[in-house]
Amino acid sequence: FDKAAVAADLFFNKSKDAQFSYFDYTYNGSLLTEQKKYAEAIASFQKAIKVDSTKTGLLTTISDLYEKAGDPVNAIKSYETYLGSVTKQTPDLLIELGKKYYSYANSDLVSAGSKAPLFIKADSLFSKVAEVEPDNYRGNCWRARANAGIDPDATKGLATPFYEKTVEICLAKADARYNPVLVECY
Repeated sequence: FDKAAVAADLFFNKSKDAQFSYFDYTYNGSLLTEQKKYAEAIASFQKAIKVDSTKTGLLTTISDLYEKAGDPVNAIKSYETYLGSVTKQTPDLLIELGKKYYSYANSDLVSAGSKAPLFIKADSLFSKVAEVEPDNYRGNCWRARANAGIDPDATKGLATPFYEKTVEICLAKADARYNPVLVECY
């Protein structure tokens, strides 16, 4: 990577009147990512999107880089921008965004009093997944986790109905692959 980094530096910083392409910026962003230079990689990927605004899929990469850089707020913003650009918000995309809110809420970056709204946002995303995938456990299981975050002492029992629904779905599958999920639920 050292030789590639030197070449990229010459290319981007020493070229006169160069017009860089989408691929130039994405290559550079990938190189910077491998070097764990996340802020620079993010900037390079953002430039790639400016060159070709149809490549909004890069926003997921940018979101992941923000997470690696310890910036969950911008990770969420980038992913939300990506979701706004797709024609169909699939359950996988909603789960991913919900997980970002859930992880942020569970982090030390958020004070105890500010966690609930993040868990509620995560729950609303997981709720959509549970609605469109009624025979899949993951929406309800993530709803249980989010509600456990809202009610960490389980005094209100917010997570219970979602854990129970997860158990119901997993037991109906009669498949040992769901055993770890069942263990979590019990």
